[in-house]
Amino acid sequence: MNRSKRIALCAMMAALTFCATFFLAFPIAPGGGYLNFGDGVLLAGTWLLGPVLGSLSAGIGSALADLLGGYTVYVLPTLIIKSGMALIAYLPYRLLVHKQTLVARLLGAVAAELVMIGGYLAVDSVLYGFPTACLNLPQQCMQAVFGIILSVLLSALLSRLSKFAK
Repeated sequence: MNRSKRIALCAMMAALTFCATFFLAFPIAPGGGYLNFGDGVLLAGTWLLGPVLGSLSAGIGSALADLLGGYTVYVLPTLIIKSGMALIAYLPYRLLVHKQTLVARLLGAVAAELVMIGGYLAVDSVLYGFPTACLNLPQQCMQAVFGIILSVLLSALLSRLSKFAK
């Protein structure tokens, strides 16, 4: 795929990540926590785009959702955390010699979601103190499990569609 197409695909994945985070969100916690489809799209996009463009689309799409959603204090942390998630999610794929297997996707998704949980725990600890930050852990864990399941299903679907399109 040429460079222009890869950049366009990166922009589309950033837009999809934004939409999946911003519009497909369901409140689950009284403190403003919500469950969204963003992590699933973010991770599937990373496996499609690779580590560099995947991390760009992940960070930009997720940070934009925080900015427009009114969570401005989280824009920069989200950019860093979600970009880091994408980089980490791609590692098992690289380590397993470019074989996009279910095992590689699961390992990558679990590792990436651990980065998300740890990253937001650290940010919330700085902003609100560690005891208060721990109150968000159940919501973060629910988001992580949802993201893992959705990303594996989406990547399997994208893999089948790309084989069909050839």
